[in-house]
Amino acid sequence: MNRIDRDGKTFVLYFFFTAFCALFFFLGDSAEPFAMALLFAAMCARLSPAIACGCYTLSSAVALRADVSLLCLIEATILFSGFVLKKKIGKKAACLPFISLFLALAVFVFFAPFTPYILPPVFSFLNDGIVQKIAIAGLIYLLSAAFSVALRALLYRFLKCRLKTEEIAFSLLLFWAAGIALCRAFTPEVYAGVSLFLLLFYADVTKDLSATLAAFVLSVPAAVCGVPPEKYFLFGAAVTAFAPVGRLPAVFALILSYFLFGITENVFAASAASLVPWVLCVLLPSLVFLLLPPSLLRRAENKLVFYREKHLSRIAINRNRA
Repeated sequence: MNRIDRDGKTFVLYFFFTAFCALFFFLGDSAEPFAMALLFAAMCARLSPAIACGCYTLSSAVALRADVSLLCLIEATILFSGFVLKKKIGKKAACLPFISLFLALAVFVFFAPFTPYILPPVFSFLNDGIVQKIAIAGLIYLLSAAFSVALRALLYRFLKCRLKTEEIAFSLLLFWAAGIALCRAFTPEVYAGVSLFLLLFYADVTKDLSATLAAFVLSVPAAVCGVPPEKYFLFGAAVTAFAPVGRLPAVFALILSYFLFGITENVFAASAASLVPWVLCVLLPSLVFLLLPPSLLRRAENKLVFYREKHLSRIAINRNRA
């Protein structure tokens, strides 16, 4: 947290934390507290417990239900108490945050309003509401542990040293959860706009075949929400092929492949009201990408490429020679 304070980025950090918490309330149909996993991870990553709990409680307002916000306040208070007591007592109380997480999830299980999901007949034994809430609480508990690893890696290790395998895996899980939440909170088209910008940015920075892997990663949240994943493979191939030539050719390749796929889906037979957002979700990210300062892209390229294995191996060799 000290590093973040010195950089003067605290406000931006907590703003995005609040926004992500708000998004995570859309992962379920009954405003289930999946954002609690983010809150637990944030406090494990040494963010201020008081501010993080306040952001979590504030973000629950997106549910537009006073009872949900009240329960979130109680859950945040329980987690806050666990982390504060751990800090005061020391290592002997290392289990307190996990106990407080268990108690906060128990509040959700016993008191939260919930509409059971209609499951296929093979899962009929899970149709009871309390059983489903227990299963969701168990999932949130596991996500809390995974996100705590991911958030520490993103805040303190990303672009500073090579991430471990589990840090990369859990960071991808966090990204996928956020992407699915974005699709559910708004529309898949909104997520498409964000993901296409990220694809263009990554392809321009790396200029290699790893952009196709990035396209696969970006396709997962969209696929969960019903978007054909082959669209992203086509976009990834087009951008990867033209990214080494320059930003403008990469953008034109993306737009062309986007419109070609639209022809196969008979998009242009739709009304103008539905066609406009479809067009904007590729034009807006392309325009924003083209307006980025070249210096920003080069700095990102230097940081990202610097921590690839061959570069680190060369650094180690030079250090040993010295």
